[in-house]
Amino acid sequence: MKDIDIEKAINNLCDSEKFRLLYRIELVDLNKKLSGVLARCGVKGENYSTKRREIYHAFFDEGGKNAGNYKQMEIRLANLKGSISEYFNAKTMFAFALFVNVLVKEFDLNKNFNLSLLTALKTLRKYFKTEELKFKDMPVKLDVKALSTEQKTELKQKLMEYFNVGELFYNLYYDAEVEKEIKKKGGDEENC
Repeated sequence: MKDIDIEKAINNLCDSEKFRLLYRIELVDLNKKLSGVLARCGVKGENYSTKRREIYHAFFDEGGKNAGNYKQMEIRLANLKGSISEYFNAKTMFAFALFVNVLVKEFDLNKNFNLSLLTALKTLRKYFKTEELKFKDMPVKLDVKALSTEQKTELKQKLMEYFNVGELFYNLYYDAEVEKEIKKKGGDEENC
């Protein structure tokens, strides 16, 4: 991608979009690690798409137990060309990044995918209710995959500074204070 003015890109976004962007950048890297985990498990070809679909469903609708979310996920999976996570709202983007982060770290420790998935789901459910996980109609406003590594690094640093975040998963939960701050600054999630 051509050079972009990082400051200008950030300034043109409301706070909930900035937050989505921060965790979307993290998800691009985490998804590469997750692909590596699946490769080590021998998942490839058509099985790769099937396994990714199962992971999304486990995250978003508890593997089909939440019918409303299941239907939403199926509609999204059938109609999207890009990554489904680009359409997660701020809270869901954070939750999915946390979920994948735990899944990858657990697999590195125990080399058992199903156990790692279960641990990631338990961690997720400790902090989020399935019905809180939502979509937005539009993807994140900046195409993270089109950015260079240097641009992603700079953008991530600026966003972490903006939100005064030293470590992305330090608190292991979506901080209600972040949500209040986003609303206070006029970046209402629904209208952004």
